[in-house]
Amino acid sequence: MTTAFYHFLGLRPLSKDPGRGGLKTLPPEASPRYPYPMKRTFALLLAAIMLTPGESFAQAVSAAGLRGVTLGSPAISLQSPVPFSALVPSSSVSPLAPAALTPTALPPAPAPSIAVPVIARAAALVPSALAAAPLIQAQARIAKSAENSAPALEALFDGGLAAPARDAVDGVSGSVPSALAPSLGAPSSSPSFEPRSPKDDSGRAPWRRKVTEYKQRFVSWVSNTPSEILLIGVLGLAIGLGAGHKHESDREKHIPLAFSEIHQIERDAERAGMAVGPLTRYLTSTSDMTMKVFEVWNESHANTYVGSNVHNFATELEYKMDPSFKFHRYEIFDFVRDLPAQADAATAQLSHLDQLRRGLSPVVNDFNRSWDDSHTDHYRTEYYTVTVDDGKGKSHTETRSREVYDHTTHTYTYDRASGERASTGADALIARTGSLALTEVLHTASQTNAEGEYAAEKSRRNANGGARLSQDSLTKIANTWATGSTLMTNLPEADRLWAAFHGDANAWRAAKGTAHDDRYNTGSHADSGPREFQTAERALADGAGAEAKLGEILDGISFVKANTPKLEGMIRELIDVELHYKKDGTDTKKLMREILTLSQQMYQKNFNGGLEVDPYRKLMLLVYSLCGLGIGAALGAALDKASRKYRWY
Repeated sequence: MTTAFYHFLGLRPLSKDPGRGGLKTLPPEASPRYPYPMKRTFALLLAAIMLTPGESFAQAVSAAGLRGVTLGSPAISLQSPVPFSALVPSSSVSPLAPAALTPTALPPAPAPSIAVPVIARAAALVPSALAAAPLIQAQARIAKSAENSAPALEALFDGGLAAPARDAVDGVSGSVPSALAPSLGAPSSSPSFEPRSPKDDSGRAPWRRKVTEYKQRFVSWVSNTPSEILLIGVLGLAIGLGAGHKHESDREKHIPLAFSEIHQIERDAERAGMAVGPLTRYLTSTSDMTMKVFEVWNESHANTYVGSNVHNFATELEYKMDPSFKFHRYEIFDFVRDLPAQADAATAQLSHLDQLRRGLSPVVNDFNRSWDDSHTDHYRTEYYTVTVDDGKGKSHTETRSREVYDHTTHTYTYDRASGERASTGADALIARTGSLALTEVLHTASQTNAEGEYAAEKSRRNANGGARLSQDSLTKIANTWATGSTLMTNLPEADRLWAAFHGDANAWRAAKGTAHDDRYNTGSHADSGPREFQTAERALADGAGAEAKLGEILDGISFVKANTPKLEGMIRELIDVELHYKKDGTDTKKLMREILTLSQQMYQKNFNGGLEVDPYRKLMLLVYSLCGLGIGAALGAALDKASRKYRWY
């Protein structure tokens, strides 16, 4: 055998003496100590299996080819002959050996292979050895508690090996004879072993006892209450929230694009002998500049497989900001350079709308101050009787009270000075304001081109499942800069409200002479008020609506003019910090998000009927979370019902 096998059995190997070419037994004090009592037990059991009636331990070891091997403790040595009769009483007859064999010492046998005799004998004794295993393990633990001590080995050999090995070989049990006791320093009788009592928790760490206590409480709570509904419901809520965030985050990585085909518009205008108007120039530039930023955002995510997309975002932006990398007719650096001036030109083109908005503001304020209304609800005490059962088969009546609605007092207070100013101001504004129609016609491209079509289809590939877009769809997308602009969306509604305001001004001029304070009661909470009050309220609503619609158009242009230089500065700072290693403590990820957010705001303010450029829908997180909560609660209820029926836990 090899030294590793000795170590496994808990035995000591012999040291080689190269000078004599043989083996030399290590002295006990130089031998290693093996801290595994189960290994020593296994070694003793193996030695017992190898014995035959009348055979000594030394002869058994010699027959197995383990000459000169000692056990892993100086207290026991197998080198001195120990007859088998000393282990088993002569009255005991082994069922595995012929009766003619006598307990006499046999001569040493040559060293045959250990495989055949040991395996054959072990196979016959496996059932008995397995039956003895629990006792051996219990006594091995005792030996481990008193490592390398004579009393531990005494208990191990006398009680843990003698009885199981004797049972395994001869089918009998008994105590170790006194003849063996002197050599072992052991008592003549085998010690008795009682089953180990359950482990006392008093010696455990307090935190371990607490953990066990809380675990038991949790198991009891789950078993005795419908807690599965809560637990699995919360789990479903978390899964739904995570799934919703993942879905919306994926949507955000693919912002739909719609380029205006401004180059085609310029060619069409040139063929028609016209110039591109300031409104067309401003709207196409604003749309295309923001679309360039969105395109960079999409490309940065497409080129990022692990980690943040900041570096790719900055790299793509540098291509759009450096004239030496210019590929298309207009790039971002062209737009940020020209847009402030184009915004001024567009505002000048819409000066009549700006004048109307400024004129409507004081008139609307006067209409708002001309009337003040209040509505006060009144309640009364109502008494009623009820029959109450006292629980003993008898009942009695009780009188109770409650507050019930009675009527509402409506009070209308008229401010004559404000009413007169509102009428005068409305008439003057109508007199100096003409039609709201535009003097410029927004011409769209006569056809779409390959670059714009490719960008539109690529950005919608996930939403469309990879399907190609029709020519009509591509044309509609390209014309979004005009059809979806705030100018073309709000202007028709503002024109309608302004026309209605004309009629309101005339009606108020006729009604203001009879306007006065009023107060009366009705049986309803709401009231439309006197006729004069209703006329002023209609003028207020129409005037305020027209002012708001015009304000959205003009404020969008002002926003782009004010923030285009800011956007340019943020882009250049991101490029310098991320690509040119400018160290100023800037959070590039936050800066990238600010660039995207500002571009989205520019687009949304100028194209409120355009594309959905902020695909992350926060409301959908609530939908996903509620769906997950509902599914989880249903599964929890089903599990609770099944566990109670089949008593799973």
